[in-house]
Amino acid sequence: MDRVDIGILRWFLQGHMTAPFRAEVRPNIKLLSKKLGVTDETVRNRMRRLFETGVLNGIVAQPNPAVLGMQAAAFGFYVPPGASRPKLARSLALVEGMLVVATHLDGMIGVVFMHEGGASLERKLELIKEMTGATSSVFTEVVFPACDLQLKRADWEILAALRPDASQSYGEIGKKTGLSAKTVKRRLDRMVSGRAVFTIALHEVRAVHGALEANLVVNYEPGADRSAVDSEILRALEDRLFYAGVWARYSAYAISLPNLSAAEAAEAEVKRIRGVKDAKASIMEERLELYDSLDELIARKARRSEGNAAAAKGQKPRRRPQKAQKKRNAVARTA
Repeated sequence: MDRVDIGILRWFLQGHMTAPFRAEVRPNIKLLSKKLGVTDETVRNRMRRLFETGVLNGIVAQPNPAVLGMQAAAFGFYVPPGASRPKLARSLALVEGMLVVATHLDGMIGVVFMHEGGASLERKLELIKEMTGATSSVFTEVVFPACDLQLKRADWEILAALRPDASQSYGEIGKKTGLSAKTVKRRLDRMVSGRAVFTIALHEVRAVHGALEANLVVNYEPGADRSAVDSEILRALEDRLFYAGVWARYSAYAISLPNLSAAEAAEAEVKRIRGVKDAKASIMEERLELYDSLDELIARKARRSEGNAAAAKGQKPRRRPQKAQKKRNAVARTA
């Protein structure tokens, strides 16, 4: 992967923000080609290759945890020598609210998950530690942009239709929701500008050939000017960086490298930056992305929104037959 591939990968995973994901739902080819200093056709060809080879594997939508009444956190830890990382990763994938599980060759596992705060967070951390025998761990809140939008039933239905495939047209979403394409666009534009929804490309680490991908975890000196330190790190890693998790207590920079010695060099380079306490580069092994776990949360919010709207009008909420009931109804009609 060269500078152009890495730039496209970064745009699809994060855009031009250091917030968790990118805000744009539709790709802006002209803006991206200008940013990378190449032609529109080059960007299109490289994008096509990244998707055809499976390095990028679809685009999904994620609601801001705030609109779900939840928060997000990242937890990185090492597992005991000899532990089966693939087996642990698949067990962790079953934990409620889990969004990402990433394993690394040096025994580190990183997870990103949602929680309801307080006791909910403590229970999940204890569960993860108990399941994995976690040692030498680091924890941080994952801070999403503030969002105070109140979503209505139609918004939740648009989000439910968009969530598995954010590349759909407004018309396609409209067919699934019973709304016009114009209404879908208007409501989706409102959610995007209000930071209620983000998009992210699914990234398959194992599909990358000719390069290594590493997570560079950075801890800071007490009292360090985080803004200045992070800016310096971003400048140092610019041509190698495809995701910057600039989080509350530590940061995780995902970088593409030609070999192991380059990982060590990047680690040493960042350690020299004033305000950095420590930096550790871990080569990524596998990354499980579990955004489909959001579907039930979104459906629950849609049902609750519908119930609240009906109650405000003094009506009973519509009853929607479950799958089994739908099947029985279909059988009855053909009998």
